[in-house]
This record gives sequence, structure tokens and C-alpha cells, in this order.
Amino acid sequence: MKQIGDSITTFKFGSSIVNSWPQSFSHLNRLKELVVAGVNIPYWPPSACHGFERTLTKLTIENLPVGSVPYAIATLTHLEELHLDNLEYPFGDASLVSLPFEAIGGSLKVLSLKNASLTTFPESIQQLLSLNSLTLDGNHLEFVSDEAIKLLQVANVTMLGLKDCDLKRVPGAISDLKKLQELHLSNNLIRSLESTDLQNLFELRELDMSGNPLLYISDNSLCGLNSLLVQYYCLYCYYDCQNGLLIIN
Repeated sequence: MKQIGDSITTFKFGSSIVNSWPQSFSHLNRLKELVVAGVNIPYWPPSACHGFERTLTKLTIENLPVGSVPYAIATLTHLEELHLDNLEYPFGDASLVSLPFEAIGGSLKVLSLKNASLTTFPESIQQLLSLNSLTLDGNHLEFVSDEAIKLLQVANVTMLGLKDCDLKRVPGAISDLKKLQELHLSNNLIRSLESTDLQNLFELRELDMSGNPLLYISDNSLCGLNSLLVQYYCLYCYYDCQNGLLIIN
């Protein structure tokens, strides 16, 4: 690894027989993207990212038996994209509080927390001042408070993913995310789309409401969404972006 370390920019590894962090990773001094999947490493040493602290921009951790977020992430001063998805022992609300968000808050732009057993928005998200994309698919949120959505306003989030989150309604404060360009709400339990749910989202280009048991859609719910470029079907209706038609089956 020492001989080729200065030429590797992307590295992906994953095997159940790996049970400790490889010390040879310290030689990857030009690494930009790291994917760790399916390894049997329950503990990451604080020095796990030594050697590529200032070069790594994308980190993916998935299908791992970890009980907390590796604190070594705090040393990645140029990290722009972080994926913590489909973990065997999901973090949950309490353990995400300890995430080193403050250290990477100025650089992180993309955060994915799929299937992390969350029931609320992690408050530490408010420390991510550069965040523009947040994916929380597969978490049992059920209800998202106005205060939770306001955590995203400072960062001017443009993409929000809330697929398969057991949501019964469109979170009210989403209409305050005026810079939002993509909103993914598929496979929830949303039965109505009110006139105020999407107001002020004048930059919204992509809206996915598919897989929801929609029974009522307000006449004015899609008014003003002139930037929509993609149409997505739901169980009972679809919106024709080109002709401005709302068709209910």
C-alpha cells in the first residue's frame, strides 16, 4: 500500500473477515473517495482517517455492525459528502447527537442517513451550514415539526428526501424552504395535499408524491410551481407539468 498509496484517489473495500481498521490506510495520502461496506469493524480508532484528512471529500459507510458514528470523521476537514446508510445496528436519535457535525459543518454539502432508526430530525444538522442535500429515507419520522424543518433554513437546502418515512402529511414548514429544488415524499401515508403545503416553493423542479394514498388535492396546491420539470405519478392522480393540468383518476 505504501508504494501505490500516493496514486489512489478512490478506494472501496468490504469483507466480513475484516475485523479491525487497516493501518496501511495511512499511506493513502491522495484519497478523495472512500467506501466502507460490509466489514466487521465495530470500533474505528480516532486515527482511522490519518493520512487523508485533508483530501477526502466523499465517505460512504454502509452495512456495518457499528453502534455509534466513528469520531474519526471529525478529522475530515474537507469532507463534502457523507453517507451513513443501512447499518446493522442503526444509530437512532441519541447516538446521532454525538456526530462530529461541528467539525465538518463548514464543508459538508450532502448528508444521507437512510434507515438509521430516526424518529426525529437530528438537532446537530443545524451545525451543517453548507448543507444543500439531505436524505432521511426509511426512517420512522411519522411527524416532522416546524422546528425541525427550520434547522435546514440556514443552510439553504435544495434537495430533501423523505421517502418511506411513515409521514401522514406534508410537513408544514417545508414551504419555508424557498430554495428547495427537489422534494421526495414517495411511499408515505399522505392522504391530502393542502393549498399551503407547497406554497413559496417557486424553485421546485422535482416533486415525487408517488406511492401515497392521496384522496384530496386542493385546487391551489400546485399553483406557482412553474419550475417543475418532472412529473411523478401517485396512486390516484398526476400533474401534467407541460400543460399545467392536475388529473385525478
